[in-house]
Amino acid sequence: MAINQNIDFYGREVPKPASFDIKSKGEKYFGLNFPFGNLSEGLFLKKASGVELIKSNLRQLLLTRRGERVMRPNFGTNLKDYLMEPLDQALLNRIKREILESVYKYASNVDILKLQVIPIESATLSGGHALNIKLFCALKEDDALKFEVKVEVS
Repeated sequence: MAINQNIDFYGREVPKPASFDIKSKGEKYFGLNFPFGNLSEGLFLKKASGVELIKSNLRQLLLTRRGERVMRPNFGTNLKDYLMEPLDQALLNRIKREILESVYKYASNVDILKLQVIPIESATLSGGHALNIKLFCALKEDDALKFEVKVEVS
């Protein structure tokens, strides 16, 4: 005896699951720009959209320390922890790996084409070193849309 998959236990017809079109390219997303603006200019909270929003989110991801964000303990990177260590090639490779892992996990819509980590040898006001990070990226949905994100960690 064959079992009918369209009938439930009580003899009623099982409704078909609803399907939604999630690939609508016409939607535009908005968010807050990072870093925040100047309060004296009246532009403290600025809106961003498109590529500017993605750049802002990547800057926020790289400059947030792990454990700093509430309810997301693994969000961010520990780039500031590397500033007091001697900057050799092995440490630069660890920094690159940490950046790539964080971007892969929290910005999955971005492909990193090129990553540069450039140490700044001059001492900063805090007495340590600094890093310039340059990400050359493209969106996974639109390979023609390429952009660059620059972040200074000091």
